[in-house]
Amino acid sequence: MVEIKLSNVLKQLKKTYNSIDLRMAVIKEGEKWRNALTVIRFSYINIGDLQEKYKALRNKLGNNETPSFKIICKGLKIDEWDNVLRQFSAGKIKLNDVEVELGEEIDLNSMECCDSISFLRKIEDFKLLEGIYTAKTDMRRILDELNNKVKSYLGFDDIYIGISQWLELSYSHNTSLYVVICAPVYAAISNIDFEREKTKVNIKFHKNMSDLRTDISLWEGKRKSKIIKKLHLFPIDPNEAEDLGEFKRYTLDTILPTAMPDDDIDVVLVNTKLPEVNFDYYEGSISKLLSKKELAKNPLFVTFNLFCNEEEFKKHLLNPYKVKKRGMDSSKVFERAISWLLSHFGINVIKLDEYEKLREETTGVELGSIDLLACDKNKNLLLLINCTIGIPDEKDIDSLNYVKSLVYDKLFKDTQIKIFPVFFSPKEVNAMKEKSEKYGIKIFDAHDIEKLLNAVKAGGLDEIFKYFR
Repeated sequence: MVEIKLSNVLKQLKKTYNSIDLRMAVIKEGEKWRNALTVIRFSYINIGDLQEKYKALRNKLGNNETPSFKIICKGLKIDEWDNVLRQFSAGKIKLNDVEVELGEEIDLNSMECCDSISFLRKIEDFKLLEGIYTAKTDMRRILDELNNKVKSYLGFDDIYIGISQWLELSYSHNTSLYVVICAPVYAAISNIDFEREKTKVNIKFHKNMSDLRTDISLWEGKRKSKIIKKLHLFPIDPNEAEDLGEFKRYTLDTILPTAMPDDDIDVVLVNTKLPEVNFDYYEGSISKLLSKKELAKNPLFVTFNLFCNEEEFKKHLLNPYKVKKRGMDSSKVFERAISWLLSHFGINVIKLDEYEKLREETTGVELGSIDLLACDKNKNLLLLINCTIGIPDEKDIDSLNYVKSLVYDKLFKDTQIKIFPVFFSPKEVNAMKEKSEKYGIKIFDAHDIEKLLNAVKAGGLDEIFKYFR
């Protein structure tokens, strides 16, 4: 854990802050208001945005004031920091026309900030430097005595929960906090990519941040060997970064000629004027970076795998007879699995279930049926899909073709939409494939389904569209 004085932090980071988010929980003793807990957050957002945040908190949390207790929220411009320092040094501060006694003189600039979050909720995706000042008064006893009088007004089970919610930190009866400072470090590693010795590091930082450097260390084999292969230091030139408005994005492209998949890599973002603090840090094996890149090829599939693993999914697709689901026979299991498979290719799928029959509007006579409707709007592609756990015969093919002609004539005759009637079957149906293709119907059998599953795993999400050219 690194500790650094707040004055040193602000000396380097103050230009990245636009405002001071100052919130106080205060109690009334006699005619005077006393501090119970103060949280001061520096922020890049402006005063107007802070006011909207306070308004959202009021809408969410409700009442924050009683005759003997209140929460004060005040947004200040960063230029008012010196005035805040003077008031804390004098032992009292005035906010929203309320003068609050601090009970003692507090030198905020001398507070030690550390880079490990212990009390504050992390409300931004950046490292926080946190400073803690502990109460010398018996504030917990006072709050305990006040608790029963105010908790019903606040709408919380106790006063500590109310303070925690309004000041956005972890606070309880056992915590002797008095002042908490939060100084975010607006610079972070947003992504690391590695491929064949080429390393790309994306870094997001505030437009007024300077003196940044990226350090990359390579370690031979597993970390336990502690044998370093190479240390690379890359200064960051803000003028070469992409402008994102309040922030900038810098991309470091470099080649690490000695890097191997078994090596470990450290990427550290530092500020040369604050060498004690790592602004951001990544450590792990290069093989882990490579595997993350594989995951990114198809995030839907890898996430789906957490809920229904690959072997189970494959069984649903190729052996639906062996899947026992309450209220679902094998054909319904197969239909659902095919709808999942098509969704992985980015195709919109509707499983029709009890609405699968197409009927004549006036007589209600059944004209045919469809198990799944699927569409890819970008490719003007509409699929009329029937799923069977057996082998489709010529009657099935004729029926599906008839439905296609009805849909085409009624809806899409003068459009660019391409309609494909499709069968899916977990069987091997080579002989019937040839017959069906003469009628313009595609049959995906067990072999095709397995190929599509492998394509999904490999991220080849255009593979299925090759069948519909």
